[in-house]
Amino acid sequence: MQALSRSSYLRSSRHADFHISAFSKCLAVREGAVSVPRNAAGERRYCKNIQVRRRRMDERLAQSLRDIADLREESETLKGRAPGGGKPEAELALAAWARADQFAEGVLRLSGHEPLLPAPLGMLGRALWEDAVTMDYVRQKPGIRMRQLLVSALEHHEAVARSQWGKEAGAAGIGQKERAFVRAARARVGKAKAEWRRRKQQPLPVDLHAGLPSLAARARAVGAFDQYQVVYQMESRAAVHFGLPALFERPERRLLESVTLAAGSYRVLLASCAALLDMPEHRDLLEPFRREK
Repeated sequence: MQALSRSSYLRSSRHADFHISAFSKCLAVREGAVSVPRNAAGERRYCKNIQVRRRRMDERLAQSLRDIADLREESETLKGRAPGGGKPEAELALAAWARADQFAEGVLRLSGHEPLLPAPLGMLGRALWEDAVTMDYVRQKPGIRMRQLLVSALEHHEAVARSQWGKEAGAAGIGQKERAFVRAARARVGKAKAEWRRRKQQPLPVDLHAGLPSLAARARAVGAFDQYQVVYQMESRAAVHFGLPALFERPERRLLESVTLAAGSYRVLLASCAALLDMPEHRDLLEPFRREK
């Protein structure tokens, strides 16, 4: 994930503080904190600057969409060379690859209609980024971290079955074998945790979790915590969660940020899937990021 730096996301806006919402700007103008040009010459310059910036945004947006479309075609070619399933690592990689293609296809289809829809595109961009982080995390130590994936899935299933809805719907819980697997995983890491805490060492290593650690911890483990702070948090508040940023953010900026995030995350995600399948092409997928550096 270090290949996907936050720089490409930040470049989608002129300033790093691009998430100052339109709502805040309106309040600032009303309070006199922001000056608005009043003379005709000043207004013409102001409008011209806005037009230039929007044209540049449109060009970058079109380029990011072309990148996703090209990568979507390349994905189909690479999948034809991928080894078949059978091993757990291969099954996981192929399933994650198919899901990534679905998200990328969603971005392209949403981008083919007017007006463009920044909120759904932001959700897809955030989902691709989260998948990219998690796949990179699992790929680094698949033996340990695929068990974490399984424990988290089993515990979630059991929690749903025990919920009020699950009881009313008659949802079946996990079986005895699965329950024993979860208990053994928790007992195994429990001893290691106790020893770690006895030494008063912090923070707790991610591999001393029975299930998946938090997304922030996963991002830190793959060198993407700066992206978590900037990219993930911003997309969460501006696209996914209800609030003033989601309601009043300038749509043209949101579009560029979201599609830029989707394009980079899609590429990193496919590279992680290819690497887990031992495909040498995973290095070629990351070549554009190396050229940027």
